[in-house]
Amino acid sequence: MAMNFIGSKRSLITKIETVLRRYDVPLTGKAVDLFSGSGVVSRLLKQMGYQVLANDWQAFSAALVSAAIMHDVFPIFHDLWESGEVSHTDVLAYLNELSPKEGPFVEAYGERGAAGRLYFSHDNAMRIQAIRDQIESWQIDGKLSPEHFQWLLAVLVEAADSVANTASVYGAYLKALKPTACKALVLKPIYPTPGLVAGHQVRCEDAVSLLSQLQEGAQTLIYADPPYNERQYSANYHIPETLVRWDFESFIPRGKTGLRPQMDQRSDYCLGREAKRAFYALFHAARPAYWLVSYSNEGIVPKNELIQAMPAGYTLIADEEIDYPRFRSDRVSETRQYLASRTLEYLLLFSKST
Repeated sequence: MAMNFIGSKRSLITKIETVLRRYDVPLTGKAVDLFSGSGVVSRLLKQMGYQVLANDWQAFSAALVSAAIMHDVFPIFHDLWESGEVSHTDVLAYLNELSPKEGPFVEAYGERGAAGRLYFSHDNAMRIQAIRDQIESWQIDGKLSPEHFQWLLAVLVEAADSVANTASVYGAYLKALKPTACKALVLKPIYPTPGLVAGHQVRCEDAVSLLSQLQEGAQTLIYADPPYNERQYSANYHIPETLVRWDFESFIPRGKTGLRPQMDQRSDYCLGREAKRAFYALFHAARPAYWLVSYSNEGIVPKNELIQAMPAGYTLIADEEIDYPRFRSDRVSETRQYLASRTLEYLLLFSKST
């Protein structure tokens, strides 16, 4: 199971690996995945042999990537019950069998909820409420390590996404429950990713702020896959974000779709007047041996300006263009037309001069 994700590099994984190998980028040392999203590139980097530092400033993405790279085997849970060690299978079975319950998530996003938003069937919204409340209770009681907590949150995010009543993302809900939204939510395990080294980390913060904390020149590779158009991820994934933060006491879902605070996690890479400056600040915040950048021909910043934003001392050694299916959050109709069904994805590899 894997949730729909704008700009996912799942279809580009083979190409990314090919570029790294073709241009003799060392497959050892530290690699940073700055905008890790669903974690597919972090998984690849871990499998290739890097010690991975994955980052995304959205909490739900940090949970997904933590589940993807922080476990070499399925997690074993301790202290949940008096019986001692508990397998992931037993924990998920217990959560799947919880009695549904009412609560703020149901009222905000469920069928028949007070807000009137149809993101989930009434039963699935109540099951999400019960499961998330139980995970939170375990966390508050100190019964979950950070990695186990994130793994359970990621499992719930993916399960909820599979029964969400949306076309793809959470910018809007459908007017009637679609067939998949009527199916019962079931938690399913997220499989561990094998790696060659230990010491992987996951952070949840602004990319430039993170880079400023790293040791100068200690990274073999930094991979950057920032947003490329005006579509703000925070608005399109506000419900998974709330599922992970579970902070109804600190905000009131606003508007027809129940958004989080308007300025919460707004990305400058999605703003025409700010995007170029944001890239300049990003590229000047660290000096790894290699920068690998993903971008699109539909991006706000033209490719030549993106290249010019890289600081002196770096050489562009690979400029790959990959024909790629254009992301569509809904179907073509009389009222919704797309200019193109394909787009070009750029892979730009820069090497630091010796």
